[in-house]
Amino acid sequence: MISMDFISRNIYDGKMMSEDIRRYALGCRLIDAAEEGDMSRCKELVLKYNVPVNFKSDFGETPLIAAALKGNVEIGRFFLENGARVDDTNLAGFTAFIYSLLEEKMEFASMLLENGYDINIKTQIRDINEFVLGEATPLYVMAKYLVEDSLVWLLDHGAKCNIKCINGETAIFPALRCCSVKMVQALIDKGASVLIRNAYGETPLNVLEKIVNDTRFSPNARSAYREIMIIIKDAEYMEMKRNISKIAEQIIRKK
Repeated sequence: MISMDFISRNIYDGKMMSEDIRRYALGCRLIDAAEEGDMSRCKELVLKYNVPVNFKSDFGETPLIAAALKGNVEIGRFFLENGARVDDTNLAGFTAFIYSLLEEKMEFASMLLENGYDINIKTQIRDINEFVLGEATPLYVMAKYLVEDSLVWLLDHGAKCNIKCINGETAIFPALRCCSVKMVQALIDKGASVLIRNAYGETPLNVLEKIVNDTRFSPNARSAYREIMIIIKDAEYMEMKRNISKIAEQIIRKK
């Protein structure tokens, strides 16, 4: 595979440039043009020089991902019309859809949904050392990185909030760790379970109790988490009440 490292280690005459190197260089230029918002250059590279719209850099970045980072809807639409795949991921496991939401480019995200992106699809997430953390939905990623408005947007567009992701956790776990009242409340309002358990057998309340009792956190931080705990306890009571009502209804119907 040709890479930037390969090119930097190999001196070549421009006239003698191999086809592989030429393709890689033009692909990188297409990514740059997408990020810069240069539509004319994008069209030239794709239509005149036949640069693949699904070209990937060393880091797995694609032209569509580059466009998403800047919210360049017109360029993104051009790539989609010419065969760009909406669900390609980079080395971190992020898609153009995830990046558009991390950058709060909702118009770009809407365009990807209209072109077949599955709002609840899980991708394999890696850290900066490329260590696999596990699979996660866009909703979980927004909670983990504290992008409140994008999380609410996802919920309003049909994202499911009880899908288990990294370590068997749903989006409410990273939301409460971020101490975001807005995210926690939004998730509960859309039906997030607070009785669900992660891979370690912990409920959201169990996780909060650990944080509140951890003296490594400042008193102010622990006080803020106690506010989240009140919300979780209320939600836990209401969820248990609903579950008991369902059981009672089932018993009545059987009789």
